[in-house]
Amino acid sequence: MEWAFGSVLRTLPGVFIFSMGVYFGARSFLYSLLGGAEYRQLIHHDLSGFAAPLEGALIPLVLVRSLTGAIAEELVCRAYLITRIEQMSGSTFIAWMLSSGIFGAYHIYQGWGGVISATLVGLVYGLAFCYLRRVWPVAIAHTAEDLLFWLSWFR
Repeated sequence: MEWAFGSVLRTLPGVFIFSMGVYFGARSFLYSLLGGAEYRQLIHHDLSGFAAPLEGALIPLVLVRSLTGAIAEELVCRAYLITRIEQMSGSTFIAWMLSSGIFGAYHIYQGWGGVISATLVGLVYGLAFCYLRRVWPVAIAHTAEDLLFWLSWFR
């Protein structure tokens, strides 16, 4: 039987759009729950340690950074961890939840807001991987998300 998000998560744009909806939905929920000042403190990203690339090299460098980071994270958190934890525990649900938590923990440098939003988006990527059993659509969606983030930060 086809489940509710199955048709959406079959496509690369569906994975990306759904993950962006969860990401921005989580941000909106936290803003309404905490209020403006607390929300800004929670999501504060101190990216001052990252040097902005030269203007002419911005797009290629950001693309390479987004692509390599997303592929590495997806290969570890989805393709390896979900598969391995499933083998050890016998449960796709446990594997999905643990891999999403580990994915969120990768983003501790972004503060607790980054951990929360990365965990929620990781749940979406994990769900897509569990459904599709293919890492490439998830890695490409993750690359697009990272690319949008970095390009908006450098502008």
